[in-house]
Amino acid sequence: METTVQYKELDGISRFMALSRKHICENKKAIMMRTLIFWGAWMGIGLVDGLFSSGDSHGVIDMYIGFSIITWIVFASMVFSSMKTKNGRINTLMTPADNADKYWIAFLNVFVGGFLLIAIAYPMIEIGRNIGSLIMFHEFAGFYWPKDELFSNSWSSTIRNAVIMSFVLSTYFYGAIRWPRLSFLKTSGIWVVVIFVIAMLLGTGVSYMFSHGYEVEWLVSHTVRFWTIVGTIFAGTVFFCWLTYYTLKKQYVIGR
Repeated sequence: METTVQYKELDGISRFMALSRKHICENKKAIMMRTLIFWGAWMGIGLVDGLFSSGDSHGVIDMYIGFSIITWIVFASMVFSSMKTKNGRINTLMTPADNADKYWIAFLNVFVGGFLLIAIAYPMIEIGRNIGSLIMFHEFAGFYWPKDELFSNSWSSTIRNAVIMSFVLSTYFYGAIRWPRLSFLKTSGIWVVVIFVIAMLLGTGVSYMFSHGYEVEWLVSHTVRFWTIVGTIFAGTVFFCWLTYYTLKKQYVIGR
């Protein structure tokens, strides 16, 4: 009761910071261990790359991008993993704090914490690669910044990729609260079905158009099309983030 009163007496920011400290203190060992294992694994990959690739880092970048995307998605799908069990659900929902505070902590964990986890992993690769190069070739390979691989040559491609990634993360973020158990597999299953249906519809439509001699003529410029698509995807991201908050807000200690 005393803890509940203390939380209620705090203002919004102070309450949020108190809940954040509570979350970090309760999970600091797991957070530190998983983070160090993740960074250490990438440093090890960089070390092997430095030992056997003559200082060329291009071979490991594609691996880094692919595994980083998968890691970020899995991370988003596990953000509410504490609610998988009955006791974990009770502990999460009975924490004397507003659901908005719990939501924003989860949101920042996924979109900010996940980004920092993955972003810092790349310097770990370069550190390992330079150590390997020093051991094998007795010289530093230098720090390679994968500008073209990560950001492409055009700002439009960078914005497009960032918005698409945010949308995908938002769907797994929602899946994490919608079905905490096996969230990654369930959300991925839905993605497979959706992609299959869209591919079938597009394939049928394009085939019909070509077989009947139809041609597509855009009535708007490329810039208008680009921002329309980006805006639509971003709106989808906002929708799934709001849906995650709404679902968390409607959670009860005894699930229905």
